[in-house]
Amino acid sequence: VDEAVAADMGINARCAAVADCDIDVFAALVTGQAVIDQAVADGNLVISGDPTSGPQINAAFRQLAEISQSRAVV
Repeated sequence: VDEAVAADMGINARCAAVADCDIDVFAALVTGQAVIDQAVADGNLVISGDPTSGPQINAAFRQLAEISQSRAVV
């Protein structure tokens, strides 16, 4: 499955990488008000773990933003 199906607080032992940010940054990312590359560049989002998982993390935040925006239109 190549889509976000859930987000939980905490770190799952199976995670290849961890995206660490505060709740305000997370909210901005998942509503499309901020972009992941800029949040990383600004130091507001820190990704640790497998460096090859970057595209999957980008995709997850993008999908969450798309879901948020589609629900806002209803």
